[in-house]
Amino acid sequence: MSLQEPDEIEFLDSQTCYERGLEAKEQEDFTEAAKWFRRAAELGHAEALFEMARLALRSDSKEKYVEWIRRAAWAGDERAICEIYKFAINRIYPLEEYNETLRLILNQLADAGQTLAILLMGHLFSLKHNYDQAWDYYIKGAKAGDAASCYFLGEVCRLGKGRRKDIDKAREWYKKAVKLGHKQAEEKLKEMDSTQKPKTYLELERERFKYEYEKLFREAFRK
Repeated sequence: MSLQEPDEIEFLDSQTCYERGLEAKEQEDFTEAAKWFRRAAELGHAEALFEMARLALRSDSKEKYVEWIRRAAWAGDERAICEIYKFAINRIYPLEEYNETLRLILNQLADAGQTLAILLMGHLFSLKHNYDQAWDYYIKGAKAGDAASCYFLGEVCRLGKGRRKDIDKAREWYKKAVKLGHKQAEEKLKEMDSTQKPKTYLELERERFKYEYEKLFREAFRK
């Protein structure tokens, strides 16, 4: 009796499996892509977990999508965390019934100290005009050394969202953000030192979204 040849997939590392999954996805062979992504995911590849979530959503397996996106987020894939935030705040079809589940996942990630999740929870409460809660999350992010959280604390102080305007405090938070490498905070300090007309809150919000998440969202939805 002859022995069955072992499957090649069992001997490949997670990155190789992930790359083969990308090749199959590029050729629109989604069954083959799922095979490789699943194996990479089993080996702990965060990006493969995210790709499994996208394939589940493509096949309208909503419950499986939520589970895969949860696993990808916990594995540290920032695209997954941003996507959870997007669905959690917008009730976008076909996932509106999972809004609270996704919000809870984001909250759990923030409680566990994931800095991007902390920042996004701050944004979530800011959108709900719960500025005290937003402030608490931004403070938590700043203490964890997150440049963007420092920047938004500066924004809150400068704009007086939910608290008294304090330009001096705003400068302090912007400077902390700059020290942590936040380019937009540096630009904000220059703008405050110039005689230019301050931008409107709507303009600032548009800039914020573009600067912080455009790249991540583009990568998440380009395929």
